[in-house]
Amino acid sequence: MYSNTKYASTVLANLAVYGILAAFLQSDEAKSGVRPEDLKHFSNAAYIVIASGVVATLIFYALTKEPKGYQIKLLNDSSEPAVKQMSFSNWLCEPQFYQISALYTLSRLYMNVSQVYFPFYVTFGQNFSKMIFILGCLVGIANCAWMYFPLDKADLFIVSIIFGGVQAVLLVGSLAFTSDLINKNTESAAFVFGAMSFLDKLVNGLVYQIIELFNPECRDDQNNIACTHFYRIIMAYVPGCCLVLALIVLLSLLTKKIGAR
Repeated sequence: MYSNTKYASTVLANLAVYGILAAFLQSDEAKSGVRPEDLKHFSNAAYIVIASGVVATLIFYALTKEPKGYQIKLLNDSSEPAVKQMSFSNWLCEPQFYQISALYTLSRLYMNVSQVYFPFYVTFGQNFSKMIFILGCLVGIANCAWMYFPLDKADLFIVSIIFGGVQAVLLVGSLAFTSDLINKNTESAAFVFGAMSFLDKLVNGLVYQIIELFNPECRDDQNNIACTHFYRIIMAYVPGCCLVLALIVLLSLLTKKIGAR
């Protein structure tokens, strides 16, 4: 139930961003599409999103209280060994914390770069097991390699379907691995998910910034060949490299039990 609510809220938040931006653009009297003068609308939308996030975060921390006298309860106190409580400093000394963080971040980076740049590519160019996660990585790598070549409309539909399947496997798989890593140490689960989410956002932002430094500034029909080549390379290499790195990290975990300490 929690996951359903979380992802439904994420979808609504994403739609709200598009709604805010659409309202700003509709308020402009010009009907010639997006122009350099519309930069102010994008800036204002970004300010609203950031301010809303800050306010929501402050409200969450102000109104959410930890239950008093909270203690970890074992399923069978008599038969199971005591669970070692994990503080944030303990997690920072845990090797699997960094391995699962890498899997989580690379999975999100693959998804986000694919979702952000796939429209440009089309416009200008034409509880999971480790083995399923590996299969998802391999299929995703093959899909990225396929996109390096010119595609017709039918191929684009197939590529999109494969993208959706791979993204589902990676997202659910990385979240399942994170839950396995936490195991029964739920007293510090918020730190684990928070740290991975922070790393995910940080790496995504850095990668986007680096990509945009090499953007050939596609405008209408100008520089169209360079744009086609640019987005083809982005969609083939960036998500593909993420999956290769994720596959390497996962292979290092193949013989280990995630969450065993």
